[in-house]
Order: sequence, then C-alpha cells, then structure tokens
Amino acid sequence: YDAMHNTGTAHTVAFSRGGQHLAAGRDGAVIVWDWSNRRPLHRFPGHERRPISVAYSRDGRLASGSWRGWLDLWGAEGGAVCTFP
Repeated sequence: YDAMHNTGTAHTVAFSRGGQHLAAGRDGAVIVWDWSNRRPLHRFPGHERRPISVAYSRDGRLASGSWRGWLDLWGAEGGAVCTFP
C-alpha cells in the first residue's frame, strides 16, 4: 500500500470496536488504517483481486472473506492466524 496513492474501490469496510481502526478490502489485500491519524497500519495480502469482505468481532479480531468462500482471521501485527476453505 502507498499512503500517497489512495485511489481505488474498497468493496467493504469495517470499523473496530471503539472506532480506532478502519479495515478495507481492496486490490487483493486488507488494509487496516489508524482512523484518527488517517494512516495505514497494516496490509494483509492473500486474497484475489475480487471483492473482499471484512468484519471485526466483538473482541477486536479481524476477519476477511473472499468471493470463493475463503475466510482468514488475522493477528494484530499481520499474518493470517487461521484460514478456512
């Protein structure tokens, strides 16, 4: 991700509990932003360049899903913790 290049389409977005982080699925990756500072924090690659769904659980974990039915649960600092086909 490039903080200066912010054009494109996010198919879904989700705010973390408390609104501190915003996750957006776009261009084959999930990007997590520090919403108050408007800066990207993490980029989690691994999805195809198709619509990516994102959601936060009540306990703050981030999940992303692909159009093919894959679901990834992400760790706080990156890397998929679990992938479900």
